[in-house]
Amino acid sequence: MRRALVVLAVLIGFVLALAALLFSPILVHTRHVSPDGHFEVVVRTQPVYLLIPMMPGSGSDKPAGATLYKDGRSCGSMVLPMVSFVYDLTWDLDAHPRSAEIRLGGRWNLETCRVQRD
Repeated sequence: MRRALVVLAVLIGFVLALAALLFSPILVHTRHVSPDGHFEVVVRTQPVYLLIPMMPGSGSDKPAGATLYKDGRSCGSMVLPMVSFVYDLTWDLDAHPRSAEIRLGGRWNLETCRVQRD
């Protein structure tokens, strides 16, 4: 009986670890560096979407998370309904405050290193 409980606990732990791995945004899809080189947007997807069949050419239709880094430090993240939205990333480095925006995703204030909520 005790052996069965240990096996069951190990099996449950394995299933939970696998589920956490599949649903964590850990796969880097793309990176975009600002023109001045101080900022970088990293877009990550979840491994579970590799298991979902898609039509050819629809690989960037999956949801993703975009995180802005300033000299290696995170400035916040936003959820993108589709990975392809990151291709609408615009850097406004001449404005005050400086910003970066992903259309239909959100905007980062580069001065305060935070996501702006509209």
